[in-house]
Amino acid sequence: MTASIHFIFSLAGRLPYQMLVGGVLAIKREHLFKVNGFSNLYWGWGGVDDDMAYRIKHKNLKIIRPPASVARYAMVKHHQRPESPNNIRMALVRMAWYRMNKDGLSTAKYRLVSKQVLPLYTHLLVGIGHNHKWHFSSSQKLIINLDHRNRRRPYPAGWL
Repeated sequence: MTASIHFIFSLAGRLPYQMLVGGVLAIKREHLFKVNGFSNLYWGWGGVDDDMAYRIKHKNLKIIRPPASVARYAMVKHHQRPESPNNIRMALVRMAWYRMNKDGLSTAKYRLVSKQVLPLYTHLLVGIGHNHKWHFSSSQKLIINLDHRNRRRPYPAGWL
């Protein structure tokens, strides 16, 4: 695989916007590390896929979309989830390229709850907590805390 492959569920054969990578995205391990994985700043619904699209674009990686006759999948029904506040989500997406080296795999904090090695994959269950790393200043500017002085290794050796 020389590019990330975006599989579309059902959008009547067209994209609502060109940078869409939501749903299912197959990405090479080396590309995932190159873009520093997904952001850790999104909580709730929306924005994380657009953030990933900008990371992919900023690193000049390709996104291909095979025809629906070849690359299709069935989507699991979504449960209602709270949406992230729109002003925060949009500010995070706009700054994705700027944060990508400071926010992602390299700064992920979690605790391994269980590990199950299966024939086709390894199932990892992790606890991630629920810490927002952003807030608004008194002047309504979005403040993002990317101070990682006490950062530990973000993933155990050999887990990917």
